[in-house]
Amino acid sequence: MAVALSSSAYAGGVPDLIREFHASRELMIAGVSLFVVGFAFFGSSPLANAGGTISDVLDANQRGLGMALFAAAPFLGPSLGPITGGFLGEAAGWRWVEGYLAILSGVLTLMIAFFCAETYAPYLLRQRAAKLSGLTGKVYRYRGDAKKPLDVKALFKSSLLRPWKFLLFEPIVIIMTIYTAVSSLIPLLEV
Repeated sequence: MAVALSSSAYAGGVPDLIREFHASRELMIAGVSLFVVGFAFFGSSPLANAGGTISDVLDANQRGLGMALFAAAPFLGPSLGPITGGFLGEAAGWRWVEGYLAILSGVLTLMIAFFCAETYAPYLLRQRAAKLSGLTGKVYRYRGDAKKPLDVKALFKSSLLRPWKFLLFEPIVIIMTIYTAVSSLIPLLEV
């Protein structure tokens, strides 16, 4: 929600930015366009990983509510962004719009860091093996580590190529990307 909110809240400060910096409207819209490009490489991972994370963290009775809240978040962001950004842009100027976005993102990042549990299975199994090794004196290893050595170059390559493969070959990712781009530009057309 925070990433989608940030992409549309920026539009509330655009008129003030144009006046203060004597910039063209196209230049200020480029800020949103570049933000949306960044959203496609960095902010889109929660959209792809949320289902697995929710199923890891919540039990079967809670998953429906968790998925409903997650499904609402990408739609709340573009809806709340123009309201909050427009209000702050008119009342306090573009600096407060950017400050608000920084504060919101910082608070959410701290909440995630302190209150969300780790769900990555290999990490959890490595931690468990280390704990068992310390308690029993025997050497325990995570089975995935025992099979083959870690190839950092191959891991890095696959991690960089996977988002592009999703973008090119998964229809839902293409549709969501187009939706996000269009919904982020709509507030700017009203400026």
